[in-house]
Amino acid sequence: MKNFSIIIVCFLFASSILKANSSKALEELTACEKTNAIIDIECKERDRGTADIIEETWNAGNYEEAIKLLKNSQNLDDAAIGIQWKKPMKTSLRWEGDVRVGNVDSILDIDFDIDNSNGNLIAALFYKDGSLYRYTINISLDMGETWSQTYILATILNYEIDIDGAVFHNYFYLAYTTLGNHRGNIRRFRTSDGSYDATYSYKTVIDEGPILKEISLASDADDPASQFLFYFSILDNDSLRLYFNEDDTLAASWVREANFNTYVPDADRGLDVCFTLPNKVWASYIRTDDVLSFIGGWSSWTVYPTSADVNGAYTTSIGAYGDSLMIVYADSNAAVETRYLVTSDGGGSWNAGVLFSSATANSFVNDVTARGGDGFGVVYTITGTGSEGCYRHTGYGTPAWTPPDSFADNAPMENLKPCIERLADGIYGILYVDQSEGMAWFDRSDWVSGVNENFTDKNTPVLLGASAAVFSDQVDINFYLPSSQKNMSLNIYDIAGNHVKTLAKEMPGGRNSVTWFADRDNGSKVSSGIYFAVLESGKHRESLKITFIR
Repeated sequence: MKNFSIIIVCFLFASSILKANSSKALEELTACEKTNAIIDIECKERDRGTADIIEETWNAGNYEEAIKLLKNSQNLDDAAIGIQWKKPMKTSLRWEGDVRVGNVDSILDIDFDIDNSNGNLIAALFYKDGSLYRYTINISLDMGETWSQTYILATILNYEIDIDGAVFHNYFYLAYTTLGNHRGNIRRFRTSDGSYDATYSYKTVIDEGPILKEISLASDADDPASQFLFYFSILDNDSLRLYFNEDDTLAASWVREANFNTYVPDADRGLDVCFTLPNKVWASYIRTDDVLSFIGGWSSWTVYPTSADVNGAYTTSIGAYGDSLMIVYADSNAAVETRYLVTSDGGGSWNAGVLFSSATANSFVNDVTARGGDGFGVVYTITGTGSEGCYRHTGYGTPAWTPPDSFADNAPMENLKPCIERLADGIYGILYVDQSEGMAWFDRSDWVSGVNENFTDKNTPVLLGASAAVFSDQVDINFYLPSSQKNMSLNIYDIAGNHVKTLAKEMPGGRNSVTWFADRDNGSKVSSGIYFAVLESGKHRESLKITFIR
C-alpha cells in the first residue's frame, strides 16, 4: 500500500475538546464557528426547561451569556451539545483516487446511505476525542466527489458503542445510545442538504433497563409504499430487540415487536440487518455459543440456526433482494477467513462458500449490499504484511465472483467494518477508515486507482486507464502514443482470451481516448463479465481489466 502524509487545510472544527464540562464544547468554537452554529441540548427531562433557555440564548446570538448559563447549571455537566452548521463546512480532501470524508480522526465507527430519490449520500462518523465520544454528519451532493460537514453531536459522556443509520422518506436517521448506554435514541437529518431536523429533535426508541451492546437500523426505503423503519439492538442480557415505527412515515412513534423478541434469547454480537421485498426483515448475529445465526420474517419469524462456529469473530453482514439473500462473516476456526451463505429461494436452501482464505493473512471485517437488482457487492479487509481493502461482485443465484479488486488508496483499518452501498447501475460506493490516522475515506468502484497520468517516459506507449472500472453502458479507454503508430492496435478480449472487438488502429501520437459500447465486432452486445483492454504496438503490450454489468 502507498505511504502518504496529509496536510489538513481549513480545519473547521476544534476536534480536541478535552474537558468534561459541556460548556467547553461551545467555548472552544472560534468566533466564526459560533456565528455559524445552531445548538440543541440533549439532557434528562428534569433539566429540559434550563436547556431550552440556554438554546434560545445561544441561537439569538448571545453566545457568552449562553456559555455562562451552561457553566452555572451543574445538572447539565454531562449533557450532549448538538451543533448544526448554518452553512455546511466543506471537508473533502482528494488523495489520488479516494476522497477524505470529514475533518476528524480516531474514528471508531462509520455508516453511510444513499437517498435514491435524489442521489445524495450522507455519512456518519463516530470518533473519540480525548476521553470523549462524538459523531458528525457529512453530506455529498455529487455522488461522493465532495463532502460537507453539517452537524456535530458533542457528546460529553463516555459512550463507547457503535452507531448506525438508514435513509427513510428523505431523511437520514441515526441510531445511537445515551445515559450510560441504557437508552437507544434516534435523530434525523434531511437528505436534501444534511441539515438537522430540530423539530423532530431526538426520540427515545428503546429504554428497557439493560445496557445496549449493539444497534442497527434498516428501512423499507426501496418499497414504493415505504412506511417502516426498524431499530434492532442486542442487550447485555443476550436478547435481541426489534422496535419499529408503526405505520408512521414520520418515524415519531415506536413500538416493540413482541412476536420477534421471544425467538432470540442468545444473541451476543455481530449484528447486521436489512429489508427486502416482499415484506421481510432479516437480522444476522453471532450467538453466545459462537455460532452464526440469523432471523427473518414479518409478524411471524423463523430462526435459521447454522453449523458455522465462528470462534470469536465479531462481525456479520447481510444483504437481500427479493428472494436472494447473502450473509458474509469472518470465520476464525483456523486463519480468519471471509465466508458467505447464500440463498435464492427466500431461505429454503442455502449454499456456502469462501471469499478469502490465506495461510499468511487474515480477514476480520466485511460488508455486503444487494439493493437495486445489481447482484451482491462485498467489501472486506485483509491483514498480513500490510492492510488491504478488497471489493468483489456477483450476480444473484449461483455466485460467479469477480476477482478481488483493491478499493483503498490508503491502508484500511483491519478491525473496523467498511461500508458499501449501490449508487447506480453497476456502481458501488465504499466508506472506510485508514489504519494509520483513523480518518474516513470514500471510494467508488468506477474510480480508477493508480492511473499513471504523470508518466515520465514519453517514448513508450502507455495504457493510461479507463473512465470506469465497472460499467453498464459504455467506457472510455485512454492511452498515450509517442508518435503516430501504424502498427498499433487497441483490442478487447474476454476473460478466456478470446478476441471481442478491435477498438483502434493507426492512431495519432499523443493522448487518445476510444469508447467501447460493450459490443463485439459484429455489433452484438457482450455478456456481463470481466474483459481486458489490450494496447499493442510493436513488441510493446499491456492490458487493463474492466468489468461490464448489464
